[in-house]
Amino acid sequence: SQLWIMDAGGGADSAKQITNGQADGRAGIAALPDGRIGYLGRAGDSLSIWMVNADGSDIRQVTSEPGQLEELNVSRDGQYFYFSSYADGKPRLLRCKVDNCDAGPAIDDSTFDIDSSVSPDGNWIVFNSSVFNENGLQRTLRLVPANGGGHIQLTDQYSVAPHFSPDGGYISFVGRDDAIKVVTSPDGRAVRTFRPQQLPLLNMGARWTPDGKALAYIAKQRSVGNIWLQPFDGSPPRQLTDFSSGEIYNFAYTADGQRIILARGHPTRDALLMKIEP
Repeated sequence: SQLWIMDAGGGADSAKQITNGQADGRAGIAALPDGRIGYLGRAGDSLSIWMVNADGSDIRQVTSEPGQLEELNVSRDGQYFYFSSYADGKPRLLRCKVDNCDAGPAIDDSTFDIDSSVSPDGNWIVFNSSVFNENGLQRTLRLVPANGGGHIQLTDQYSVAPHFSPDGGYISFVGRDDAIKVVTSPDGRAVRTFRPQQLPLLNMGARWTPDGKALAYIAKQRSVGNIWLQPFDGSPPRQLTDFSSGEIYNFAYTADGQRIILARGHPTRDALLMKIEP
């Protein structure tokens, strides 16, 4: 997986590869307002935060500890990274300044389970919450003030991979059977349910387009990954990107909405074990 950048219109002829790593951006991409790109990349056996300019220059590793990160977001003002890691075998949501990443806890909730989103005004954090009860593992969404305070139970059904809308008024998430759902924030009122294009890849959820008029997600057809758009008004989904080969693992819009950053690559298959005779 390497980072690519392309026009927001989706034409594959505008796509340009800007990194050469083996796992760049697959677990997380965060577009900063100043044009820089934060992403999770591999350093040895660990996934750390890295930074690169939009033209591929000045690649540098930002963090070395903790050593295994799971997601990456950035506040709209570009001041803070939010990312997940494990402490004592439990997932934790951490926060640090972009240019001086001394990480500390972002929330204090023992039910936190990888995947979160920060509201555009920076006041709220929505996250996956996992609780064991008499019915087994219950996965829902909780909403907490970014500056501390008690949680709001946003959903009471299976819900994962949340994303705030650009105006902060809605939250998208993935429900059972790959349904893309939308609720209001902060009261959790259900407003939309969409059925995505066949073979969706929704582990990263459905992200909002910069204008808030559609939800963007990855779908795979004939072994090729592309981004599809689901208009919020309920119109049929349509294909945005037109790649004819390769897979897309993750993506994010740049802060100005003019381009899309992709984690894109080709899977490695048919590995062989070879014995070399002396």
